[in-house]
Amino acid sequence: MKYCILFSICLIFTACSAKLLVPTQADSERGSSRYDGLTLAELQYGKTTYQSYCDRCHPLKNPEKFTAMEWEKIVPVMVARVNKKESKMNEKDHDQVLKYLTTMSKRV
Repeated sequence: MKYCILFSICLIFTACSAKLLVPTQADSERGSSRYDGLTLAELQYGKTTYQSYCDRCHPLKNPEKFTAMEWEKIVPVMVARVNKKESKMNEKDHDQVLKYLTTMSKRV
């Protein structure tokens, strides 16, 4: 019985978590119009970094929830909050998270 309850709880948390978009080569090519020379590896790094930092304080948001312009306002505020805590986000990580979120954001 304990295992059924534990399994159910895990299933609920998995179902409620954001389904993050996995970047593709087409995304990196599209993102190159905003960020010259953007690579798929950079987008993948940005996704991983987003997951590792942002998931500490709140559930992750799907990048398509906001536009690129909205992410450009949100990310610096969130990075400032992270940097007030024990874990500091360096400039490279900040940049890669922003590239991932803006590239994968809602198209307007």
